[in-house]
Amino acid sequence: MIDTVTIQATQKTKTSWSITLLNGEARFADCINLLSAKARKGLTERIVEKFPGLDSVAIADQLEAIAAEQGTKEAEPKPSKAGSATAPPVDRRKLADEMPADVRQAAMDMLKAENLLEQLLSDICIMGVTGERKLAATIYLIGTSRLLSRPVSGIVQGPSTSGKSFIVERIAKLFPLEAIFVATSLTPNALYYLLDGSLSHRWIVAGERSRLENDERAETTRALREMLSCGEITKLVPEKDADGILVTRAVHQTGPIAFVETTTLTRIFDEDSNRCLLLQTDEREGQTKRILLATAESRNSKIDTAPIVAKHHAIQRLLEQLPVQIPFAAELAGKFPCQRTEARRAFGHLLSMIEAVALLHQFQREQQDGAIVATLQDYAIAKKLLAEPMGRLLGGSISAASRRFLERLRSRVSATETWTTREAIKGEPSSNRAVQGWLRELTDSGYLEVVEPARGPKAAVWRIILDAETKGDEGILPDLGVA
Repeated sequence: MIDTVTIQATQKTKTSWSITLLNGEARFADCINLLSAKARKGLTERIVEKFPGLDSVAIADQLEAIAAEQGTKEAEPKPSKAGSATAPPVDRRKLADEMPADVRQAAMDMLKAENLLEQLLSDICIMGVTGERKLAATIYLIGTSRLLSRPVSGIVQGPSTSGKSFIVERIAKLFPLEAIFVATSLTPNALYYLLDGSLSHRWIVAGERSRLENDERAETTRALREMLSCGEITKLVPEKDADGILVTRAVHQTGPIAFVETTTLTRIFDEDSNRCLLLQTDEREGQTKRILLATAESRNSKIDTAPIVAKHHAIQRLLEQLPVQIPFAAELAGKFPCQRTEARRAFGHLLSMIEAVALLHQFQREQQDGAIVATLQDYAIAKKLLAEPMGRLLGGSISAASRRFLERLRSRVSATETWTTREAIKGEPSSNRAVQGWLRELTDSGYLEVVEPARGPKAAVWRIILDAETKGDEGILPDLGVA
């Protein structure tokens, strides 16, 4: 009977396991890729053919349990005491005290300066980032927000070669190693198998987002979505105990995290996009010209950025991890646009950005009961930085790049005529992929309609919707009497 059967698996190569089945005195051996469901099914059939009295379902269950164990060992290494080991705490104040006194003083002077944000943007410019002031300030504040209980996260969108990754990489250098976690690629289980606490209050810089937007991709980012929403994640995995009995244990990872990634995609899963601010690069010709001039100047004069980096490392270490009170939060909630259900998450994004601004200005803000008190000035900064992302999320407006493309399109074609994708691309300064992305965004937002879909080599045919009024971002966030 089945309870007399023992199955043993020994890994030979990365994709090959030696399988031995003992049924009384009879033996059966084979070699398969144990992690392949198709291979396990075939092995089950061969075993039952060899031993007709065995239960195929029970054999398949045993093989699946062994595969789960082997897969965990293969792809998800665990600490020596799985689920119990934790990362040692980081003493940021001690790290700050160990820095040179002149660096600490420069950092404190900047933290107390009335023009703190202007100095910040000036330093980012020295780091090589040209223009993109709103985007740069937002990314820096996202990194700073890691110290909050509800950090901010963002996805930087823009055409290829528009400088998305460069901007993030340059700003990330201003954060010390203990504050940041660079992960150019994340697998579905990557966040689980670090020492618990390794990600707590860290800024995750995740590189370029995969261009695949399908069910597999949704599964890949599921753990990330849970971490962004809940600030922690837990996974149940099977493993054998000391007696060789298969048991289930919980793998836990503590957050919260701030998060940034970049992408050329204009359409992102709702489940991912509504957990992040959608930020845009400037693709205009004027910005390209500024970048070219800055690149030429940098080749002729080498700037030592080490003092800038050291100062900002000290800034991030000197910031105290304090809660933030927003006295006007109820008033803001009462005036916040709530026609769309997206407002429920968008309001949280706005509050977290206000808190991040106040946290950065903590040496200029009052404190009550151990908490920083945010001011209307903090809201004014957050409102200015988030006008476009909130406009897209709450008001159904389109990105600035798509709006500019629509204006160029309207100047080239009549509102009553139809045109093809090829004709839309012709004469455009941006890449074909960027234009196709804008076409999709404008169609989703109701500015364009597809008259004839693409079929094989035949391009799609489009038309501008006559009564579609271009919505702006102005006024989407309420006025609280802030200039």
